[in-house]
Amino acid sequence: MYFNSIPEITREVERVIDKAKTDFSHLNYEQLNWKPNANSWSVGQCLDHLAQSAKAYEPLFDGLIYQNTAPNFWRKIPVLPKIFGKFLLKAVSPIRDKKNKTFPVFEPAQSNISLDVIYKLEKQLRFFSTQANKLKSHDLNTIVTSPVSNFINYSLLDALNIVTIHNYRHFNQAKEVIENNGFPK
Repeated sequence: MYFNSIPEITREVERVIDKAKTDFSHLNYEQLNWKPNANSWSVGQCLDHLAQSAKAYEPLFDGLIYQNTAPNFWRKIPVLPKIFGKFLLKAVSPIRDKKNKTFPVFEPAQSNISLDVIYKLEKQLRFFSTQANKLKSHDLNTIVTSPVSNFINYSLLDALNIVTIHNYRHFNQAKEVIENNGFPK
């Protein structure tokens, strides 16, 4: 799964929003916050994490939109952005063959996720789409810096794909929670 243009990405974000509403809006507070164990996330935490992740990219995209990006030595090393882009796209892939630890900037709230988490996710993803549309005139091969570290750089197109594709990884995780035998009915 990879999208090659901003129109493809914004269309996919609309599908993501629809899927979130279809798959999770029927859950009550108890279901949204239920965790299979102390080391797992609830459905609500999965959705909150997605909103936090998209929000963390706002400064990166704003910097490009308003032409206010700081120079970064690491962007100039030709092979690193391709390596980091491929690595992160694999890490956020919808296929959850292994558990990945998230960076602190992307951590969800620890508990008591409110029922409006889907609205918050929708609002954040719509803002992401707005930012993406403002980037249409930019070269999608422009190297950008991750919100995690100045050392981590990848293409603008990879950044847009990371935010978009990442949603499906945690939708799958949330569905696993719902399918757990102990999930409240």
